[in-house]
Amino acid sequence: MVTLIAVAGLLLGGVVWIVYLQETHHEASLLSQQGTQRIDEEYDFLNSAIETVRSDVLYLAEQKTLQDFLSGHPETRRELEQEYVRFGTRRSVYDQIRFLDTQGNEVIRVNFRGGQAEIVPHDQLQAKDDRYYYRAALKLQTGEVFVSEFDLNVEHDQIERPLEPVLRFLTPVVDSVGSTRGLLALNYAGNHLLRRLNDLSLPGVTLLVNSSGHYIHGRNADDAWGWLLGHTETFSKHFPSAWQQIGENAYGQFTTPSGLFTFRRVAFSESLSPPGSDVSTKSEDSAPLILVSYVPRELEFAASKKLLKQLMWIYLGAVTLLAIIGWFWARSAAIRRMQADSIIDSEARLRTLSDQLLMTQEEERRNISRELHDDLGQQVTAVSLDLRSAARQSDAEKRQFLLERAIEETDHLLQSIHKVASRVRPAVLDDLGLHDAVESLTTEISQRNEMTVNTHLAFDEELVTPKVGENVYRILQEGLTNIVKHADTRKASVTVAVNANQLKVSLEDHGIGFDPQQRDNSRLGLLGMQERAELLGGRFTLTSNPGSGTRIDVTIPLQNGE
Repeated sequence: MVTLIAVAGLLLGGVVWIVYLQETHHEASLLSQQGTQRIDEEYDFLNSAIETVRSDVLYLAEQKTLQDFLSGHPETRRELEQEYVRFGTRRSVYDQIRFLDTQGNEVIRVNFRGGQAEIVPHDQLQAKDDRYYYRAALKLQTGEVFVSEFDLNVEHDQIERPLEPVLRFLTPVVDSVGSTRGLLALNYAGNHLLRRLNDLSLPGVTLLVNSSGHYIHGRNADDAWGWLLGHTETFSKHFPSAWQQIGENAYGQFTTPSGLFTFRRVAFSESLSPPGSDVSTKSEDSAPLILVSYVPRELEFAASKKLLKQLMWIYLGAVTLLAIIGWFWARSAAIRRMQADSIIDSEARLRTLSDQLLMTQEEERRNISRELHDDLGQQVTAVSLDLRSAARQSDAEKRQFLLERAIEETDHLLQSIHKVASRVRPAVLDDLGLHDAVESLTTEISQRNEMTVNTHLAFDEELVTPKVGENVYRILQEGLTNIVKHADTRKASVTVAVNANQLKVSLEDHGIGFDPQQRDNSRLGLLGMQERAELLGGRFTLTSNPGSGTRIDVTIPLQNGE
């Protein structure tokens, strides 16, 4: 049996391992597809957003109102500012709309903060001629758009607080004769892009880094903008192996000890000019931003590990179940052997009991016959003689004496008949029920033998059937008789109670006790008590030690007793 359980456990363990390996392979394939999907969707979103802004800046640069303003109609300034207000409010993605002249001075500027538009007064307009994006955009041809580095907005040479990520789109503005009159600039609110990066319900996070490995959007907000804020938390520092594999590649996917990485470069149609550079180059292959999908190692196979844990619990449960089944199998075999031995022992006890009952029955018959003949016969004869004598007596006084003596002898006869009948079946059970019969029995034993019997009775008389009541009475009668004969004590206790549909009987003394292993099994008393309990489907327990008294416990199920 043990070998069978071990083989079954090994087979089940092999199945669990195969299922785990298959799930791991499936999860790795699924994560790879999800990483590619995340990057593709984010890439499409960025390109779409950038192209939309490019379209907007070109549209605003060609507005008729702007051309009227450039043609020397100052009264159109107010109208142009209002158009910028309406346009920016409707789009809700721009921080600023500006028109700069060819000297880098702001001519018109509208700010958008918290959904509110603010037209900046003329005396608060700033000069931007020292900004790299202004110098680079001024060299563009009509219809070209310069896209700045993704960085933080700067006001009065200070980084604006709270931080405002921004992408600047600039295009030349020409008048009706084709002369460049300035630049139209849109400051795109970078938070609209960054908030979108982690909206996808896919495993892992999306990171956005620049071509130098600095975070624009990292796992922690404090890691971003390190080259502007003066800290050194960078993607290349956190994941040197991944940064090395990204290299100059346009896109790819790989796994390192840190987790699964999927990346793709975001190329703008015009490259951004680095700060301090006087040269602007255009290249369709430039890639100032890199999108990275990152699934940490602890999440990479989280589902597989969770499944493995569940499978292990199932495996342990199955092995435990097999062990329990094996244990029950072995226990059942042992119980069957014990039951077989018990049946053999019970048959032997029944044979002994049958022999003893037959002998006792014959002995009881002889005793009853002797009592009927010797005692009752003599009493009946005496009554008969007195009545005959009274019938022949002429003296009234003597006749009266004989009749009274006959009546007295009749009373003695009735007492003797009642005594014999009680030996066959106690009438008190039929007359009073088990509760009062037990009290009567213990009272009689106490008075007759000058001993104290503490009685505790707690049961509903209606729950105890006559058959159960008679056997319980006989068990207590035999037990109390044994205490009187053998216990050498003046104190005993009897308890009868019903608990959870079971009748529990306890009989205890504090006498000399005995060794149950050395008791005489041929004696009818204890054997009869045990058989009465077992015939009612109950249990009989005897506990005794020399010098420590004896206790008998009997439990009888009332349903079986019924």
